[in-house]
Amino acid sequence: MRLRSALVLLILASGFAQSPSSDELVVTRNVMVPMRDGVRRATDIYRPAHNGIPAAGKFPVILERTPYNKDDSGYLTEFVRSGYIAIAQDTRGRYHSKGHWRLMRDDDVNDGYDTAKWIGTQPWCSCKIGTVGGSYQGGTQHALAISHPPFLTAMVPIDAAANAGYFGIRHNGGFELRFFNWTSIPRTAVFSGNFEE
Repeated sequence: MRLRSALVLLILASGFAQSPSSDELVVTRNVMVPMRDGVRRATDIYRPAHNGIPAAGKFPVILERTPYNKDDSGYLTEFVRSGYIAIAQDTRGRYHSKGHWRLMRDDDVNDGYDTAKWIGTQPWCSCKIGTVGGSYQGGTQHALAISHPPFLTAMVPIDAAANAGYFGIRHNGGFELRFFNWTSIPRTAVFSGNFEE
């Protein structure tokens, strides 16, 4: 249901997507997108296709930036079947991306901007980008919004903190005890999804 709601919002905000010629798509994995400091982000691009060849034309783009492994972003294929190009990107220092990851830090502002700028200049992009995702992926959308990037036309952050230093993980600066269990679980379990709440 959330995916459909997000799609409706993006259609209304960014204009109608092209009708794909079929349900077929092609994926280009681990495109290394350069950031302003030269460090590269691993990016998967899902495109409408016909007979294994990317469809001609320009398409609006749906972007998700995640620290939880872009390889698990298969739900984005639903957007492709609706006439969008979908892009999943590992955030700085996570999985296939280079650099060092710093939880909810300023890297997401610049990296988001640089990613949007790169996407908007690609020959297959209609110069309209929408973003999706919840939790941390919602936080990367808030960071992107702060940078005032080119080509951004719609955002759907779901259950996302905007300022983790003030609320979300902290309340008026004080650490919220409900997050103690999240921080005490081994990091590999948290980011692989192999833990019980």
